[in-house]
Amino acid sequence: MLLSRLMQDALAATPDKPALIFEDTVLSYRELHDAIERSARGLLSLGIGRGDRVAIFMRNRWEYVELYFACFRIGAIAVPLNHRFQTDEVVFAVNHCTAKLLIADEALLPIVKDVPEQAPSLIGMYVYGGDAAPDAPNRWSDVVAAASDSVVRSEVDDDDPAMILYTSGSTGKPKGVTHTHRSIGATVASRVTTQQLDATTSRWRPLRSATPEPRSA
Repeated sequence: MLLSRLMQDALAATPDKPALIFEDTVLSYRELHDAIERSARGLLSLGIGRGDRVAIFMRNRWEYVELYFACFRIGAIAVPLNHRFQTDEVVFAVNHCTAKLLIADEALLPIVKDVPEQAPSLIGMYVYGGDAAPDAPNRWSDVVAAASDSVVRSEVDDDDPAMILYTSGSTGKPKGVTHTHRSIGATVASRVTTQQLDATTSRWRPLRSATPEPRSA
């Protein structure tokens, strides 16, 4: 199951239904799709394509979803990094996965500002988020604004890598765990079943207890 197809199917079925709710931000499937499409064009404009790793170093924010699906849409591999990482940990992960791009939010720039000098695989580092100062270096919004609509997309296969997640590294160096479009799709299908998700709810219904309720006397 191609992960980008999940968004396309939801867009076709319920374009104006809330797709993402994060704090005070609510995006419909149409709005989220448009944001994903803009970032996908931005990635392509920088030469990012199928199989390229995109390291994402941000705090919890809705833009994570946008960047994930932008990567999925063009066959790039999303590499989310723990926002508690320090500089040496970011350098290790970026070098280990040979990331081609690093996208960080402004608050974390002091940690990663020197990473490009220590990561030969990087072609650029960009600042993402609506709170990025107008004079911030390499703003992602500028990349998106300058991206052309006429871009060539690569074919993406179900068994292509979609994401690399790094372990905690509690007993050694963190290890990159690779997930494909198919494996993440299988996890999604499992969640739909176990958490009883359906098209009429925006959150899962609580599971019934596996322990029978005691009978009253």
